[in-house]
Amino acid sequence: MKLAVILPISVLLLSVLMAFSQSALGKDETDRSNTLGALKINPVRIDKKPLKPSIDKTIESYRDLHELLKGIEKNGFATDGGIPPAMLNNIRSEVGRRLFDLELEENEKLQFFSDTDGDDQAKLNTKAQKFYRSTAKIYEKMLLENPSYKSNDRVLYQLAHIYDLMGETEKMLSALTKLANKYNKSDFYV
Repeated sequence: MKLAVILPISVLLLSVLMAFSQSALGKDETDRSNTLGALKINPVRIDKKPLKPSIDKTIESYRDLHELLKGIEKNGFATDGGIPPAMLNNIRSEVGRRLFDLELEENEKLQFFSDTDGDDQAKLNTKAQKFYRSTAKIYEKMLLENPSYKSNDRVLYQLAHIYDLMGETEKMLSALTKLANKYNKSDFYV
């Protein structure tokens, strides 16, 4: 038992003495080639031009991130000592909500503010209705899969908005009633 305690202490003492003796004798044989001090620092060039916001690039980035998160979840990377599943679910929900909010906004602009008329407008309205149906299903799924998601009040509000755009008055009122009953302190509570 004594040997088990004495051996680690003696190894520690020996290494301290060796380090002290080398520095006391002026011999510093430490290899510093792989230290932070050996890094070559290249100057960073900052472009002073203002960035032009692009809704299309933003949507594309959110889509890529959403797909990446789905892959992480599907392949189990998050559970192997990485991101806790509840946190991953919240991140995925937030990214998805933001993506679908942006897509909804763009779809509305296209439907209501485009210079089309006649047959083109009818095609646009049909395409918009299809988009609204699929987005409504996604929002409904988000509410079911993550009932504790912090922005479910916003999801319910957007869902009610989509139902309104689809002419589904009863579903719109149902979503608004859920919003009022469950999130009466929300900014989306009217």
